[in-house]
Amino acid sequence: MKLLAIAFVYDLAYHTLRCVRSGGHEVHVLGSGTGRGLRISPRFASFRDLAYDPEHDGFDVAVAEITKRIAETGAELVMPTDIVSTRLLIAIRHRLPVGTALLPSAALFDAVNNKQHFAELCESYGLQTPETWVYANGRAVMAALEDGTLRLPLVVKPVVGMGGRGVDLVRSEADLGRIAAHESAPLLVQRLIEGRDRDISILARGGKLLAYGVQMYRGNRYDFADSPALRQMIEHFVAASGFEGLAHFDAVEEAGTGEIYLIECNPRSWASVFALAAAGVNMVALSIVPPQADGPIHPPAVVVPTRKALVKDLLRGRWSRCARWMVGYYFGDPIGVFADYFKLFDDETAVLGGMDDQLTGLACLIEGKAA
Repeated sequence: MKLLAIAFVYDLAYHTLRCVRSGGHEVHVLGSGTGRGLRISPRFASFRDLAYDPEHDGFDVAVAEITKRIAETGAELVMPTDIVSTRLLIAIRHRLPVGTALLPSAALFDAVNNKQHFAELCESYGLQTPETWVYANGRAVMAALEDGTLRLPLVVKPVVGMGGRGVDLVRSEADLGRIAAHESAPLLVQRLIEGRDRDISILARGGKLLAYGVQMYRGNRYDFADSPALRQMIEHFVAASGFEGLAHFDAVEEAGTGEIYLIECNPRSWASVFALAAAGVNMVALSIVPPQADGPIHPPAVVVPTRKALVKDLLRGRWSRCARWMVGYYFGDPIGVFADYFKLFDDETAVLGGMDDQLTGLACLIEGKAA
């Protein structure tokens, strides 16, 4: 299938689109910001600059530009690759001449992408999350600690954010200095759950879970192992909300009790999407051509080495199926690996397409400034 992909950033878009190519699809890219770095990869059929600016342009500009590129490439479907392109396509998909990959509604995307609203949704569905509070700024958090309203240990982070930016773990008084000077406002405060991180990635349609993968990251490896309890929690969330599309949930299994707490949700593709494909479930490709299986698809219990661990494993003779897949992934596009290794298009620090720019553009879309 011929696809047109919209990209405002490089890293996330690159790994997402490599998974699309692994599914046998032809990819044409419209890129902006650091997403322009995708032009150097030989794995994509074509690249064009995207002139649309979510901070200043109305949706008519985006519709006209994407429609023109659909006609030029013969694309049969349009797909997002990052947070801004996901929200943009949700807003304009009904105006495009071809369909899109599976996407949630605008209201649900905005709710789950906001950490406060996500916690409220989980509570309304009877799903366990850490105790959660919202304060105007760091000074208000400090005041609540001083008067005893809050007690350590806590997690303090922006209500809307990504990439772990602005997240502070406050275990003792020695950590309090960062809170008073926190630049984000408002701030989400949660009770710190000590335990093992367990992330779950999903694809859903019409409130039904189609595919999932439960992973833990440790030692430069992704460890995939099923968690029936976490899967049941997410199945309940998907059914109750009617969620559609890709999403990645952060969860914690509390040490001692084994209780699972949902922390946050990213309603889009995610950075480790390639690892799940290596484990046997190409979630991005499935979002284009959904599976027809009776139950949700999930990977077997496997370990996927990343680049740093892969060399060590191969030298030690550990040529697992996942390791061989990763070798093909990296050698299939040496230019992309080179760009990734040297951070040539670093989304966290780039002036254009950086995380701050993405969040600003996302805010414009959500608030209707670009409508």
